[in-house]
Amino acid sequence: MADSILALTAAHATGRIRELLETLSCNRDVESRMDDILRLLAEEVRKANDNDEDLARIQEARESRTFDRKIEIANKVLPPYQRIDGIPSPFDIFHDLMSDGLHRRTELECLATFDRCRLAFELFFKRLKTHRDEANMYTEELKKLTAVRNTT
Repeated sequence: MADSILALTAAHATGRIRELLETLSCNRDVESRMDDILRLLAEEVRKANDNDEDLARIQEARESRTFDRKIEIANKVLPPYQRIDGIPSPFDIFHDLMSDGLHRRTELECLATFDRCRLAFELFFKRLKTHRDEANMYTEELKKLTAVRNTT
């Protein structure tokens, strides 16, 4: 009997450790993605207006150890095409859900919340990258046309 209780306790502890490791992985993923977003936002700022103040803010956010500060700064430099009328900033939504998960939910509930956020997060990245790629293609095509015009 004692052996079976010990085995159940060990299994529970192993499951709990796995949950904690998954949560740590989830938190690292969030931090890593936020740094990726800040890097992409810096590229957007450079392309759109090369605003030194916004670039300095982004650098401050990247160096910050406070996730709230990163979110606050990211909101300030969020491109207009990433904003949707009547809906809070994607950073605010994501932050609120992650904060709720971290402070009020179990590890598994936090992971489930992150999974629900994943598609919106991926679409956010896709929109940033698509916008960047299209801007680059547009620039290249205009350069080609300029070269043709200059030779005629």
